[in-house]
Amino acid sequence: MNKKRFVLATLTLFTSLSTFAQSCPQGIPQGTPSCVPPDQLGYPNAPPVNTAYWKKTWGAMAESQDSPIIGTATGHFTRRAASNEAMTKCKNSGGSACKIVFTYHNQCSVMAQPPNDHDSVQVAYQSAATIQEATKLALPFCSKLNNGKTCEVFYSNCTAPVLIR
Repeated sequence: MNKKRFVLATLTLFTSLSTFAQSCPQGIPQGTPSCVPPDQLGYPNAPPVNTAYWKKTWGAMAESQDSPIIGTATGHFTRRAASNEAMTKCKNSGGSACKIVFTYHNQCSVMAQPPNDHDSVQVAYQSAATIQEATKLALPFCSKLNNGKTCEVFYSNCTAPVLIR
């Protein structure tokens, strides 16, 4: 009798153990811990993809060929747009033969010339990362263009990239 009880107890034990080894419900892959659907394992969703980018901006300078008139533009998304605005400003200020003489992007620019001497001088145009750097480069170049005359900066501006989201 004890032998029958032992066999019955053993069979009951193995039968109950096999219930723990049953496969996961339909639709849930084998090997998934605790048969939890893969999209609900408690893992956070993937971080959102960053689609923001920096868009460069342009500046331009137009100079009248027959008078000391200059038109400037800054902060445009294209060279053409900056050039068009500089030309328009030059013409609207009285320039008749305006021409684009300088363009730059994502930088600072300066214009330098000898002070109080607007006749027969050449304007020096320069761009660099900062106004200070552009000035440092423009002044000696301006002096060289104008036979050693001392020059000063009469215009400065910066155009910086814009974050597009």
